[in-house]
Amino acid sequence: MLNRRHFLLGCTGFWVILPLSGTSAAEKRKSSTAHPLPGADIDLSSDLSRAKFATLLGETFEVYGGTGLVLVNQLRLHEIVDQEVSTPEVEQFNLRFTAALDTRLPAAVYTMRHALAGQTTLRLEPDGEDGQQRYYRAVFALLR
Repeated sequence: MLNRRHFLLGCTGFWVILPLSGTSAAEKRKSSTAHPLPGADIDLSSDLSRAKFATLLGETFEVYGGTGLVLVNQLRLHEIVDQEVSTPEVEQFNLRFTAALDTRLPAAVYTMRHALAGQTTLRLEPDGEDGQQRYYRAVFALLR
C-alpha cells in the first residue's frame, strides 16, 4: 500500500521547474516594433469599421458555421470596396473574400476568426468567380 511518505519520495524525480517571465505574450507583441503583426492590436469582437478590416487586408480567416460552429473553410480578405452612398453618419463598404474554386458556401451568417484579431459574425454571400478562385462578399452599413 502506498502511503503519503512513499508517494512524495517516489514523485521527487518528476518535478519540473520552468523559468517565469514577467512579460506576457501580449506585452511582447506590443513592444516589438520591428515588424508588427497584422491584427495584433485589433479586436474584431466590437466596434467594427473599415479601418480595422483595412489592417487585415490579405489576411486569412477561418470560417465557422452550421450546427456547433464547425470549421467550414478558410477565406482570404482580398479587397475592400467603398460604397459611393456613404455619408458622414454612415460608413458603407463591402469586404470581398477569396477562396479556392472548389469552395461552395451558401449565403448565410458565419463566424469569422482571425488568428490575432479574434472573431466576429458576418453574413457572407457568393460574389462570383474568375476561373481561378471564388469570391464572397460581406456588406456593411455602419453608423459612425
